Formats: sequence, C-alpha cells, structure tokens
Amino acid sequence: MKYLEKIKELRLKIQETDKVIIKNLANRLNLVKEIGELKTEHNLDYVDVTREKFLIDFYKDICKQHQISAELIIELSKVIFKHCRKIQKPT
Repeated sequence: MKYLEKIKELRLKIQETDKVIIKNLANRLNLVKEIGELKTEHNLDYVDVTREKFLIDFYKDICKQHQISAELIIELSKVIFKHCRKIQKPT
C-alpha cells in the first residue's frame, strides 16, 4: 500500500502547485484590471489582438522549453484572454 501513500503525497503537491497557479492568475487579473483602467482613461481599445498573438507565440516557446503541449496552453490562454477582455471592457 506504499503506492497509495505516494499517490496521496503527489496529489498534495499538485494542490500546492494549483494554489500557486491560482495566486499567479489572480495577480495577472489585477494587472489586467489596472491596464483596463488606463486604456479607458486614455480612450484606447480594450482588445489588443497584436498583444494576444505575441503572447501565444511567447507561450509556445515556453512550452517547447518545458516539453508540454502548446495546444493545452493556447486553449487555456484563449479562456484567460476572454475573461480579461471582460475585465477591461468599459462599462
């Protein structure tokens, strides 16, 4: 039954990793909100497709470095970008 303890240990490490991901995402969303406020203040478009494309390429490079699926990260990025647009969109 040692393998069950190892699984439990690994799952706890996953939880800690997820906690860091969520904390970093919260930080990112706060920065997005701040950028949105500046864009509104200066009458800039809240959607920046060029920036999003740049980030996708940036993420692909990081994925190669860490040997993980770029498809996964691109899919996650699209969800994050969609949410960020909502945060930045003037009301």
